[in-house]
Amino acid sequence: MVKVIIKEPYKQARVEEIEYTPTALQGIVKGIYNILPFPSNEEDVDLITNDDAQLIDGFGKNIKIKDSFIAGVIVACGFGKDGMPKSLNDEQISRIMDYMNENSIEKKPEREM
Repeated sequence: MVKVIIKEPYKQARVEEIEYTPTALQGIVKGIYNILPFPSNEEDVDLITNDDAQLIDGFGKNIKIKDSFIAGVIVACGFGKDGMPKSLNDEQISRIMDYMNENSIEKKPEREM
């Protein structure tokens, strides 16, 4: 089990312990997943997102990144130098939650309501 942050569109981020398996990740992000680097200077943390969320309406915009956004459910997970998943520590959780709260897209566009 690893401690991660899960952020769903239009909701507050939350800390959870999850089983880090392909099946579990696909269930959380609702499909095939993609691993992206965390958009700030947070070392050893990646974002796990749905691979198709940017392309398909209905996943919902989640957080702003630069001039774009990430859609769908996001999982922030720590990774060791060996590439293996590891739990986020309290300092990482605090910084990541701040980032997600500051960059959250809080309101559904009219057509998604």
